[in-house]
Order: sequence, then C-alpha cells, then structure tokens
Amino acid sequence: MGGAPRIRLPRPARPLVSVLIPAFRNPELLARCLGSLAGLRRETTPFETVLVLNGAAPAVVDLVSSAVSGATVVPSEVNRGIAGGFNLGAAHARGDYLLLAQDDVLADQGWIEGLLDALARYPEAGAAGSLTLDSEGRLQSAGAVLWRDGSTSPPWPGEPPDPEGFTEPFPVDYCGTCSLMVRRSVWLAIGGADEAFFPAYYVDVDLCLAIRALGRTVLCAPGSRIRHRRGASTSLSFRWFLTGENRRRLLAKWPAALAEQAERSEPLEAALAEAERLAGARARESAERFLEAPPAGDPEPAAEPSPQPAVRSPVDYLRRELELWQGYGEWLEARVTERSEQLRVLEGHYRNLEGHALGLEANLARKDEHIAELERELRLLGRGERP
Repeated sequence: MGGAPRIRLPRPARPLVSVLIPAFRNPELLARCLGSLAGLRRETTPFETVLVLNGAAPAVVDLVSSAVSGATVVPSEVNRGIAGGFNLGAAHARGDYLLLAQDDVLADQGWIEGLLDALARYPEAGAAGSLTLDSEGRLQSAGAVLWRDGSTSPPWPGEPPDPEGFTEPFPVDYCGTCSLMVRRSVWLAIGGADEAFFPAYYVDVDLCLAIRALGRTVLCAPGSRIRHRRGASTSLSFRWFLTGENRRRLLAKWPAALAEQAERSEPLEAALAEAERLAGARARESAERFLEAPPAGDPEPAAEPSPQPAVRSPVDYLRRELELWQGYGEWLEARVTERSEQLRVLEGHYRNLEGHALGLEANLARKDEHIAELERELRLLGRGERP
C-alpha cells in the first residue's frame, strides 16, 4: 500500500479512554475495524487507539505502517495470546479506562459513551461490556452465563431475543473481550489479564471473575453496541482442545467462586432465571458496600486466588506455544486412539449383525423351501393325487 494514510485515528493529548486492539493475521477485518473507530464522533470522548501487532502477519504490519495514522503501535515479534496482547497494550495506554476490543469488531456511534455512562451510573461496577450484534444486526451477546461446572452459555434459551428489548445496564456473570471497558484502577488491582489462558478462550471469564473477586460487578451496557464477526480461522478441533484445557484451568483457579454459580440443569429456563437472580444479588451486595464505604482510592488486589505471574520474554512465549502444540498433538493422538477403539467396537457389532443377518437369511431360505413344498402338495391335492 502506498500514499497517505487513509485511516486517520484521533490522538488526543489527554485521552480518557484507551482502546486496546491486539492484531494478528487478517488485514481486511482490521482495516474495517479501525475505519469504524475513525468514523466515531470525536467531539464527545477523547480516546486513543493502542494497536498491538501480536506476532502479526506481514500483510497486517504493511496495512498499519502504510494506511493508518494516529494509533499507538506496539510491536511484538511473537504472538502473546489475547491476554498477553491486552497486557502489552495496557502498558502503553494513557487513559483512565481501558476498552478491550478485538480486530474483527465494528463500532457503532455511541460505543464508548454507552460504556462510560454505565460505569458512571454504577460506581460499584468494575467493567462494562457492549451489546454485541452479528453482521445482520441479530443479537449475538448480551453478557453471558458462567455455570458451576465452568461451562458458559448465552443468557437466553433458544433463539436470541430482539436487541431492542435491552435498554438499561444490567449485571452479568461476564462479558466478552470483543468489547469490554475496565477501569484502569481495577485493571491494576487484578494485575491485568492472566496469560496462563493462552492463547485464547476463557480469558474474558477469568478476567471478570477477578474483577468480581474485588467486590465489583460486571455490567452489560445496551447503550453501547458493536457488530462482531466471530473468527473462523481456528479449526474446530483446535477450539475444542483450547476450550477444554482452559476450562480445566479455570476450574482449578476459581473453585470457591464457581461453587457460588448457578448449576446448569433442565429446564434451562429455570436455571437461567436462577443465574440471573444470583447476578442481581451480587450486584445489590456490591452497591450496598459502596454506599456504606466508598473506596478512598484504588481497590486492593483480591487475596484469593493469587495472580499468575506475567510472562514477558519472547522466548517464554515461543516455549509456551511449542508446549501448546505438543499438547494439541497428544490430544489428537488420544482422540485417534479413542476413535480407533470405537471403530473396533463398531466393527465387532457389525460382524455380529452380519452373522445374525446371515442366520436370518438361512432361516428365510428354509421357510421358502417349506412354503414351496406346501404349494406343491396343494397342487397335487387339487388334482386328486396323493402327495
């Protein structure tokens, strides 16, 4: 790409909000994302964009260097994962609020203001997430439910409801990091995102649990909207592997907190109602504590669980990625072994069924012979002959 930059992002002297975006491999989606930020009204909230080139592909680097101006660009020669990318971006951010975003989102007008308004109205909230729509305008996410077993789900059964039915901020178990605003003081108190959840999946769940461990709530703010295209570059089997690994990591890290979550059960509507009730009860308790004793300064770090140590060296990230792929290879081998055993069992069943079918065919042949003999005897009797 040549010529003057065509995506001009604001660069205020004193930003209130820092938008953090780790970028990896898709220049087309990133260009659309940054273009939507450049199109936001600038007279309302001063914001900066911190763009982390997270082991980015050459095409992404070329886009940013030749077509983007105004952003704070933070290079990383290795992929630090979602958590590591946000941590690196936060270290270069200047705003009082950190807005975590992904490079496949499109921001609607009022995106930033809707989140700021929710946090201003509810000072006990440590973070607020946007109402997330798909490319067709259908509701994709309005926060999410974290179940006792570490699994997650949307806060509704079946098809998503009309997004226009959401008007006021409401407490949730967690919001995704495709659009999540966190107070800087809260971010510092929890020590940022836990890079143990590498490279993705459950980063958002863990982050919101850490915020809740401070006595803060997490809100969904319908006044803030984005459009999000869920990534499809990761294979389904690799997503299953990562989700399973990081879910186990979450269960080991947050046993007490998860024990207080609703239990996923049937009917699902009743379980979702209980999850909503618990989220509301936590929010009321948090609000009451803030009314009784508003914090004088930054919140203290939560005593339990202790934060995971941050990984800083590029070599450590490469080593972690190697371990990840080795673990994935072992997981695939286990799945192949499991499928081979299932195939062996099925082959045994097939042979048994085949033997049974052959027996039925032989029995049927004997019956056919018996019927033919009876028909012959009937013909003889019809002619007055003795069989």
